[in-house]
Amino acid sequence: MSLFYELIQISLGTRDTFSVLPTNSQWADLFEEANKQCVVGVTYVGVEKVVKQCGGIKESGISSNILAFWYSCAQKIEERNKELNEKSAWLQKWFDKQGINTCILKGQGNAMLYPTPLLRHGGDIDIWVWKKNNDNDGLRNRSDIIKWVKSRSKNKNLDVCLHHIAIEPLGDVEVEAHFWPTFFFSLPRLIKFERWCADQHLSVMSNWRILPDGKECISVPTDEFNLLFQLIHIMRHLFAEGIGLRHIIDYYWLLRHYTASTERNDKRVLSSIHKFGLDAMLGGITWILIYILGMPEHFALCKPNSAVGAILLEEMERGGNFGQSDEQVQHMLKQSKFKLFFWRTWRNIKIMKICPSEVMWSPVYRIYQWMWIRHNS
Repeated sequence: MSLFYELIQISLGTRDTFSVLPTNSQWADLFEEANKQCVVGVTYVGVEKVVKQCGGIKESGISSNILAFWYSCAQKIEERNKELNEKSAWLQKWFDKQGINTCILKGQGNAMLYPTPLLRHGGDIDIWVWKKNNDNDGLRNRSDIIKWVKSRSKNKNLDVCLHHIAIEPLGDVEVEAHFWPTFFFSLPRLIKFERWCADQHLSVMSNWRILPDGKECISVPTDEFNLLFQLIHIMRHLFAEGIGLRHIIDYYWLLRHYTASTERNDKRVLSSIHKFGLDAMLGGITWILIYILGMPEHFALCKPNSAVGAILLEEMERGGNFGQSDEQVQHMLKQSKFKLFFWRTWRNIKIMKICPSEVMWSPVYRIYQWMWIRHNS
């Protein structure tokens, strides 16, 4: 077990302390890895624990400079989260006045599951939007939302794809309005997923939770919805630029929150996961959670899958957050769309055992989306 994963376990509360205290240079390496994976705030919890256990900074082996820098980064993450919380609440109120139901996906909703919600590294705001007069008609909803956003935007070249459209940023916070929370390459599964979302949207968008400041509320997905949605989200990043440790930690706290609920229904959750062909993905993540992050087995929904887990772990360690540390990924993202298409198709073949139907459908979906974007941009 590497010192970095020991620090993660200490931060999550699945381990008490290091097997061997890091030296100062090792502490510096630990910070670099935490920064690569966008878990600086999360790991600061563990750093504080170790310093307290050791009886002081000197005894812990970490220099005051590294500790002070780690602390300052954690403070910036806290301030950013406060801003994101405030803007998420404001955005939902604003959409409601326009006759649109909403739900905050990922980000601030995931952070609320953490024991220290302000220390999860935040990014942009992803908001699922559904016009109140559209009932369960998802395709009509997408068409109406695109027209509505474009009619109110000064920028006529907004980034749009089959499942979301960029809207005007709130200051330095980027916002994506989702017609669908996410998507599948596989057409049969995409149709089933969109029907499932249409049926679920009212219950999900009425799931209000109080933000950490106790002053505002936002609506976030239910745990049962999230257990499927976040699996798909992780799969999507695996197919695109890569997954990061932050995604896996999100799933850890989601499982912890779900298993403590009185509304737990494993049979229904596993049935949904199986219906969308995500059994292998769940097994792989479960393996990482148990054997790398130290999660007790009674929180797991299924048996761990070591073969898939090893693939996910290798992707996570090489690429870091969103594959930003993977030189090949970053190089290909700068190439022409033609080259990127063929590279992604070749790359996806290597993960055939995780989700074969997605690999086979991916070229068809990418071509269709490219044509759709050209028609709708």
